[in-house]
Amino acid sequence: LCMVVWETAISKKSQAGVNACLAIGFAVFLAHLVLLPIDGCSINPTRSFGPAIVAHFLRRDCDNFADGGLRDLWVTWAGPLLGAAAGAGLKHIFSPKAAPEAKPDPSAKYVVEFE
Repeated sequence: LCMVVWETAISKKSQAGVNACLAIGFAVFLAHLVLLPIDGCSINPTRSFGPAIVAHFLRRDCDNFADGGLRDLWVTWAGPLLGAAAGAGLKHIFSPKAAPEAKPDPSAKYVVEFE
């Protein structure tokens, strides 16, 4: 999601223009579609951390408590970190490389004139 936002809405090279919101919305839709069965579609680790802590301490008072909130919380932290690393790696692999800069010739003599 972060990569889609960066490449469509922030990057000066983007050609998405006003359609960047469609790409971002589609990325959120895909995240929900894929992550819903895995972690309840928690694409924001901070919003998962609080409920997991509260549910852990107040689980006796809740009728529809799902056991394992703290145990499975690692998924909501590892997922974004691994996704960010994968996105950065893919960007590094597929980004066009800049032309190498010409290095000065060490045998050349430079003349500096002062007035």
